[in-house]
Amino acid sequence: MRINRQELLAVLQNIEPALAVKPIIEELTFVWFTGTHVYAYNDVIGIVAPLQTEFTGSMTGSLILALLEKSRAKEIEVLPGDNNEVLIKAANARLNLAYYGMDRSIWDVPKFDHNRSFLITESFTKAIGNVMVSVGADTSIPDQLGVTLIPADNVLYMFTTDSKSLSRAMIPFTCDFKNRIILPAIFCEELLRLCKKGGRIQLCDDHVLAVNEDGVMLYSRLIETPRPLEFHSTVDGILSQLKTRDLVPIPNRFKLAIERVSIVLKAHLGEAACFQINKNILQMKADTSLGSIKDSMRLEGDHEDIEMHVDPSLIKRALSECDDFYLFPSCAILSSENFVHLVSAS
Repeated sequence: MRINRQELLAVLQNIEPALAVKPIIEELTFVWFTGTHVYAYNDVIGIVAPLQTEFTGSMTGSLILALLEKSRAKEIEVLPGDNNEVLIKAANARLNLAYYGMDRSIWDVPKFDHNRSFLITESFTKAIGNVMVSVGADTSIPDQLGVTLIPADNVLYMFTTDSKSLSRAMIPFTCDFKNRIILPAIFCEELLRLCKKGGRIQLCDDHVLAVNEDGVMLYSRLIETPRPLEFHSTVDGILSQLKTRDLVPIPNRFKLAIERVSIVLKAHLGEAACFQINKNILQMKADTSLGSIKDSMRLEGDHEDIEMHVDPSLIKRALSECDDFYLFPSCAILSSENFVHLVSAS
């Protein structure tokens, strides 16, 4: 079989995130050619891309990718080898790779049901991207490992948390799917990469599928949690502290001031800066063994006098998506029209 090197490289690079790196099961490191598609699956996500080939079977993904990236050949040739190997010819280079037939594949590629799917809109991907800033890594709390989707009446809520911050986005939603589910973080990252120009997504009881405009399909199992976090009540409880207070517009200087404070605290990750508001003057201070900084600015709205100690990086991560804020001694609230980012005080 002969195939254009750059065409094959582009397709394999697209599915590369679904290749396992150090698995117990060797097949998870292979790319699989069906004759009409090529796919990879790492036991968390799978990516399937259209590709017409005469060759069927599999080969080691990292090695064929490395060869294609380092070659300048216009075409490569794939030939049967000896002893369960496949021979790759690229100009003067020869590479023998381990080969498995399709009977060794451990993943049954699911079928995408267009009738049970809905459009991946710009508002959907924007909301996913916004809440990703608070995804956690504590494997003992499954809710931290991805984006929780909670459908309501014509609204889809998205939540993430890493215990230090919590993000919520909401978008219009008219799909019949009513279950609360958790999308793994890696699925969301790949969804943002593959579906930048749109596509469709199908939510199922135990897995999720997305297909982009080029016919590339992304799969993942859903995350299960025995004790779902009470996201709605947590957010509502914090926002209720505002009572009759109005959120205050974020000053134009605030972002650069946060950057400067973060620079001073860079070598002391997780340490807090002091935020003080007195007569609508916001002052930020950070003091470490390597240096200190003090910055101040006037607020446009009316904010009560407070003092709060918080890791500025937790505010910085969502600042570009927010227009207004309010600080309490125990929590910072950042907000835009359909997005709320909450940060716990240190």
